Amino acid sequence: MFEILGLAGSGKSSTIKYIKQKNNNVKDTIKYKKIDYFILSKIIKLIHIFLLTKNIRHIKEYITFLMMFKSIKKDNSQNIICFDQGPLFILTKLIIEIPQQENFFLQEMRKIIPYYSEIIYLNTPIDILANRIDNRKQNHRIKGKKKDEKEKFLKNYIKLYNKVIIICSEYKVNVIEINTNINSIAEVGELVIERFKK
Repeated sequence: MFEILGLAGSGKSSTIKYIKQKNNNVKDTIKYKKIDYFILSKIIKLIHIFLLTKNIRHIKEYITFLMMFKSIKKDNSQNIICFDQGPLFILTKLIIEIPQQENFFLQEMRKIIPYYSEIIYLNTPIDILANRIDNRKQNHRIKGKKKDEKEKFLKNYIKLYNKVIIICSEYKVNVIEINTNINSIAEVGELVIERFKK
């Protein structure tokens, strides 16, 4: 199991799209069942998160993580799973949105990271990322914002991804860093496909 991490504009979705075109055995999602007792057993934590943020979206995101994690533990398919916006992405986003719960979500990361074969981290200079975000069609919370606001937002994510990398090293899960500023999407995609063969 793999996951491609990176900031907005780093090329995650484009890389996954390229990989899936080249390899039919690669899936970027995992099937999971409806909410069950495993999810309901976390109800106190879910209520706590909601009371902190008053945002139902955060509840949905954490439930999605829980359902994905349960499915990952049971998965015995022969497909290669390579997430774009997978469990680690969801937890990272939740830490950014609910920083007072950082330790809890980092602990959740420690539970799921051992299931990974490798993490692919797409690394790109902040100024390049900011420019890509402004020029793409999709909306983003920092699109059109002032330079210092963009830098603060992106640096917070980088700081957090560095913590994820450290946790991966604790569990001996390799993190492969690829610079998408000096590599095309095709080159990045081929580098990732090569990792599947290791």
